[in-house]
Amino acid sequence: MRVLFIISALQEASTVFNAAAKMAEKAHEIYLLFINKGCLHVTDQELLDFKAYAKGVYYLKQECVSEGLQHSLHRMVEPIDYSGWIKLLEHCDTVISWS
Repeated sequence: MRVLFIISALQEASTVFNAAAKMAEKAHEIYLLFINKGCLHVTDQELLDFKAYAKGVYYLKQECVSEGLQHSLHRMVEPIDYSGWIKLLEHCDTVISWS
């Protein structure tokens, strides 16, 4: 099963990331999409940990730029636009929105 986690807020706890990692252990394909204030995670070096279990890690380019983060975004995370977001939604079987 392909599972998309949409993370729209800065996470003080690692609950969502722990849940995603546990699902990956059960052979689910995990995709992470950071939007709104969740884009702040895309500036964090710990994203390398997310890449270990996630099949794809993305940020919504328009929103991260509007947050003023365009110069500090992690290079290993892929930017997508709104049409890319729709394609990602269509690709995944389950969507979990986390704020």
